[in-house]
Amino acid sequence: EEEGEEEGEEERSPRSPPPSAAIFVTATSAPEDEPSTRPSKNETMLRRRPEDEEEELRREVAGGRAEEEEEAAPRRRNATARSGGNASEDRRDGGDVEVFDCDKGYETWFSNWTDAKQAWCCKHYPPVGCTDMNSWKGIPAPAEVRPRNGTTSTTSSGIPYGRTGPIIEEGYILVGDTWVVLPPTSTSTSTTTPPCETAKKGDDCYDHTLWTMYTGLNLYPEQYPGLGLNSSFEQVQTRLHERSEGGCRRPCATETDLPPRRPWGSPSLFCFSVFRPGGELELVRMQVDRTAGIFACDEQRVFSQREVDLGGVPEVKTILIPEVATGVSQDGTAANTMTFMTVWSIIKDDKTYKHHDFTVKADPDAVILPQRLRKHLSAHVGTNVFVRNCNKVPGSPNFPMMFGAVEVLSRAAVVAYLSNEVKCRTLPWKSWGEDYFLSKCLQMIGVTALDDFGIAKDGACTGLWCADAWAAAFHPLKTTAAWSKCEAD
Repeated sequence: EEEGEEEGEEERSPRSPPPSAAIFVTATSAPEDEPSTRPSKNETMLRRRPEDEEEELRREVAGGRAEEEEEAAPRRRNATARSGGNASEDRRDGGDVEVFDCDKGYETWFSNWTDAKQAWCCKHYPPVGCTDMNSWKGIPAPAEVRPRNGTTSTTSSGIPYGRTGPIIEEGYILVGDTWVVLPPTSTSTSTTTPPCETAKKGDDCYDHTLWTMYTGLNLYPEQYPGLGLNSSFEQVQTRLHERSEGGCRRPCATETDLPPRRPWGSPSLFCFSVFRPGGELELVRMQVDRTAGIFACDEQRVFSQREVDLGGVPEVKTILIPEVATGVSQDGTAANTMTFMTVWSIIKDDKTYKHHDFTVKADPDAVILPQRLRKHLSAHVGTNVFVRNCNKVPGSPNFPMMFGAVEVLSRAAVVAYLSNEVKCRTLPWKSWGEDYFLSKCLQMIGVTALDDFGIAKDGACTGLWCADAWAAAFHPLKTTAAWSKCEAD
């Protein structure tokens, strides 16, 4: 017997199963003096390892059938050792032992597993899903299979095992290139259509899809070949799904209704407003609803001391800024420079201004017309300028200056300010309004002043006249009715 055991150890390779394989025991008990009624090997093995088939073929050619019988005993001992001594529980005297890879078997759970094989693997090597012997039947391929070596493996058809498990999505499992419906019983139906889900408001995919439609396609059109401003929400989501971006799944055959999109203008404009809770909120909501004012610019941001969902598509939400005490400036307006220092700091981190030729700050009660602004600014793309829009007191050392109803800075001017804001704090700014501070700061750091006194009609400067056909901004319009009428004029 000792010699037999030594021979068995020497013969373990290649006949012995690998560490990740399981042992399938066929329970038969035909007496030796009766004809054998044991099933054939094809009936007891779901899948044979290639090295096993080569070995058996070699023995058949050599006529080595007797050798196979001699090997049976050590193989059974090996099976018992690997199963913790429990293999005998599943075979009676005379039973046969076959190599059966349960890990591999899960790949073909639906197509060619018998109930007995499913039950056996669930009992001896239970994956997630085989909780007990009364629950295995009718349970499809599990969501997770842990190989015995603790590593993640992949089947020949590319289905990952281990921590990720088979690819299962809401009642479907991906088998090879086919999505298979997971039925309540062991019966399955094949389909080539994968599960679908059109993204909805609140999903990361929804936000990612809208960003691609309204911003990405304008910024990086070369990254989205085949897509354009006329592409539907579902077409864009499909592309993101194919690129595994935004957590997007394949959309269903739906038609998401969205406002029409416009290509970014030339020169492109990034616009922002800062509003106080109260009457200005209604002005901003109206502009969002009508895609008017700063919301007719290419991109925009809204800042406030309150977090407010303003609606719109893509959804507009205020960016929260802290409450800052303001006094009265030297010219009788709010000494709000500290508030706008905070806003410019957020704009610096946000970096949206870098996408555009000009940055425009507009008061909520100012009507701005982006198409007219572009006419005033087109000749100055790429320059380092800011616009002085008021010369109320010619000859005064404080004029011309940039009145705060509408402030226009080129991209280079924004970069210059954000890079030198600390230097500008050496100015006696605490009693100044933010527009006066910004004008003095930009001049101090070398940004060129562009005088355009026709760009705005401001009641705080030379007067409000909404019928001016050349002006691009009008101020002040304190009610939604007045704002709407001036825009129409």
